[in-house]
Amino acid sequence: SRSMLARDLEPTRLQRALQDIRAVLPQLQGGDRTGLVVFAGEARLWIPLTHDLGSFRGLLDEVDTDIVKKGGTDLAAALRRALELADPDDVATTVVLLLTDGEDLAGAGQQAATELKDKRIVVHTIGYGSSMGSKITVQEDGKESFLRDRDGGEVISRMDPESLRALARVT
Repeated sequence: SRSMLARDLEPTRLQRALQDIRAVLPQLQGGDRTGLVVFAGEARLWIPLTHDLGSFRGLLDEVDTDIVKKGGTDLAAALRRALELADPDDVATTVVLLLTDGEDLAGAGQQAATELKDKRIVVHTIGYGSSMGSKITVQEDGKESFLRDRDGGEVISRMDPESLRALARVT
C-alpha cells in the first residue's frame, strides 16, 4: 500500500522490506519454494510459488505501490490469498511471512489468521515503520508532497506492533 512509501525507515518502508526479502533468499534450501502476494485494500498474487529464485528476484524488482490500485491495508485479504497458494500436502513445511506496516485497517486479520491456523499454517509477522507514525511521501507533477486524505489533511501511517504480535500468536 502507499503507506509503505513512508520514510521512517530509509529509504522507504517498501524498499527496506524488499531488501529483507532479498537477504533471505540465499538461505533457502534446494527444495524450498517461495511466492509473493502484494496487497493494499485487496490482495494480488504477484509471484506464484516457485523454485526459480532467479525469476523471483527479477519479479521482486518490479514491486511498487502501484500494483494494487485499491487503497488500504487489508491483512486478511493478503493472508487468505496466501492460504489459497498453500499446498495441502505440504502444510507441515509451509509458513507465511507477513511483511507490513501493520495497520489492519479492515480489521479482519485475526479471523484470517485463525483460518490459516485451522490448516496448520504458521504466520510470522514483520512490521515496518514507527509506532509514532510517519507522513507518506508521494510524487505529484514531478514534485514530492505528502499524501492527503479526502478532507485535505496529511495522512499519518503508524505501524501497530501489538496487532502484529497478536496476529502471529493466533497461529
